[in-house]
Amino acid sequence: MGQNLALNIADHNFNISVFNRTYAKTKTFLDANPDTPGALVGFEQLEDFVASLKRPRKIIILVQAGRATDAVIDALVPLLDKEDIIIDGGNAKWDDTIRREKTLTDLGFQFIGSGVSGGEEGARFGPVRQVPPELVFEIAFEGIQRSPRHKSGIALRFPRMARWRTDKPVAEANTLADLEALLTSYGS
Repeated sequence: MGQNLALNIADHNFNISVFNRTYAKTKTFLDANPDTPGALVGFEQLEDFVASLKRPRKIIILVQAGRATDAVIDALVPLLDKEDIIIDGGNAKWDDTIRREKTLTDLGFQFIGSGVSGGEEGARFGPVRQVPPELVFEIAFEGIQRSPRHKSGIALRFPRMARWRTDKPVAEANTLADLEALLTSYGS
C-alpha cells in the first residue's frame, strides 16, 4: 500500500522521498515508475531518507500494525527533531495509537494515528483517512462537490495537507457546516 500512496502523492506533482528496509524493493519500485509528475527519490539508508526531508519533517509509516510499526518509530526517533510529525497510516489497534501518541508527544514529537482505508486501490487513487481531531491542518484542494459515497456527503478533489496550524486551537477549526456553506456559495 505504501508504494501506491507514494505514487498518488507523486502523481499530484509533489516530490516524495521513499524508504524500505529492503533496498531492492525500493529500487524495483523506482525503476518501474520513472515518469511521475513529482519526483520519487529512494534511499538505501534510513538516515539519508530522514535527512532528505524538509523540516518539520512529515513521515508516513505504512507497515504492518503492531511490532513492525514500533520498530520503525524506534529507528526514526533518534534521527528526528522536536516538532517533526510521524503519521501512522496502518490499521493500528486503538490502544497502540494512544500509547504511541503519549510516548512521542512526551518526547516533543507530533504523532497522528491516521488509518488509511481503501486498500491498494484506495492508496493509489484516493484513500480515506481517519484522523482524530487533536491537531489543526490547513487543507488545500482542487475542488469540492457533493458525494453520496462519503459519509459527510462532501468530496474534496485532490485534498492535501498544506500546513500544520500550530497557531490555531481545535475549537477554531473549520467544520462540516463550513464546507456546506462553501458548497452553497459555489452553487453546488
